[in-house]
Amino acid sequence: MSEKLPNEKLIAARLKQCWSQRDACNACGVGERSYRRWEAGESDPSLASLRLLMDGFRLSADELGYGYLVRIPEATSSNDQIEEAGLRAQQEIRSLVTQEPSLSLVPGLMGNPEQADSFQSITWISEWVVRILSLVNQWRGQAIFCTELQRVLAVEFRMFDNHHPSSSDTVEATLSRRQALFVIAALPKGLLTTLERSSQKGGLVQEEFLPQCTASITACWYLMQGREFAAVERSLSNYLPLLTSLAQQSSPYQKAAAALASQGHFLMGHLAMHKLQYQERVMHCKQAADYGALAGDRLLQASALATLGDALHQTGQRTAMLHTYQQAAQYVDGVPAVLKSKVLGGLAHAYAQQGNTQEVLRCLDEARVIFSAEPEEVPLFLSMDYGPFQSIQYEGQTFMDLGDASGNPDYYHQAGSAFAQVAHLPSTLVVPERVRIEIVNQQAQAAIKMGDLQQFRTLLVTGAQGAKTLGSEKRRQEVVANWKAARKVWPHEALVMELADLLLE
Repeated sequence: MSEKLPNEKLIAARLKQCWSQRDACNACGVGERSYRRWEAGESDPSLASLRLLMDGFRLSADELGYGYLVRIPEATSSNDQIEEAGLRAQQEIRSLVTQEPSLSLVPGLMGNPEQADSFQSITWISEWVVRILSLVNQWRGQAIFCTELQRVLAVEFRMFDNHHPSSSDTVEATLSRRQALFVIAALPKGLLTTLERSSQKGGLVQEEFLPQCTASITACWYLMQGREFAAVERSLSNYLPLLTSLAQQSSPYQKAAAALASQGHFLMGHLAMHKLQYQERVMHCKQAADYGALAGDRLLQASALATLGDALHQTGQRTAMLHTYQQAAQYVDGVPAVLKSKVLGGLAHAYAQQGNTQEVLRCLDEARVIFSAEPEEVPLFLSMDYGPFQSIQYEGQTFMDLGDASGNPDYYHQAGSAFAQVAHLPSTLVVPERVRIEIVNQQAQAAIKMGDLQQFRTLLVTGAQGAKTLGSEKRRQEVVANWKAARKVWPHEALVMELADLLLE
């Protein structure tokens, strides 16, 4: 085995900029631990990460010491069609990595996007949509590699959110961004409508359909960060049945289709919860786990099982909840820290339901240590579904359950302190609105347990307004439950009775 040597070109490029390693990571949007390993020669960046490095340093792959990653190897003598498809896919992927950044499509906007007027903003976003459509179209002939396509698309979406001119908060720019995501989410529907009028069948359909599903699901994850639940459901319902059908058929496309179907059911599970369809959520989570296993993706499988554990909690199946989290724990060796934290946080919550304080504290301690590690590169579905805010949420929920099980009010104060940590998260961290309002409602519940009327009142108002904006029946139900609990604690308090008007809006 050859000795790993430091990447001198990458180190020199950083020093030329007078950057520390942290500066380089901030400029490129990559994790510090991964970056240190790249400089030390201990590992190579993925092609999507290489794209970020090239954009951050404004240098080519060769200039960064990674020219060998984008050179095409000579074809082998193998006649296996999948291997040949793999070589073609890698060639296309490498060509995409070495293209000019999409953010340079509209001159002048990268220099100072805040000063772009509305016309420039809309033009910039239109160019970005064209870029995404081009990427999807170039994936025809390599649909079995849609996981790599999603990585590339995730980089494009991240760059879009970091640099698009809607940072000026103009109404036109915000609406245009929203419409851009709608267009991408609806891609498979347009294709299926066309196919209904033709006799196109087989692999040709799948080569076009699966990349479009990849782009749509990527857009749906971003739409779920806001309040576009109806748009996500509308888009997924158009093509998820066909996608799951492809995932069940033995073919070269089966694993790619299964990975996408798993994410589709993941999203549908979230939507079901917000409509109070808890049994339907359990069904979608089970399918997400099954298709993750069919795809051979441990990260999808473990994450889906952890989400299934939460769904079982909502249906009152506490024993099944614990067993499901324990099953998920069997898949976390060698996976990113964020996924380990998700499983451990869920385990702590499940043990709290059983009143097992010793196991609760063990899992919480492990989860804290794991989540204090430096950020890693993770798949889109994981980064969009879990983060530090939910680690805090698990901890708060767990202490609330311990308080209920033991009758010890100290646990409620610990829960309140845990939830309050959300206010101290970095301002650059995006907390999905559906999660933010859930945490607000949980804080209101903790305020009731602690007897803090003023804090409860403030939080209930915020929770009620947030539930209405989201259009989430689940978030509204939480607000109503909190108000009813407050009535029992303060039965004659006028300030509580006045809040009833919020529930009627």
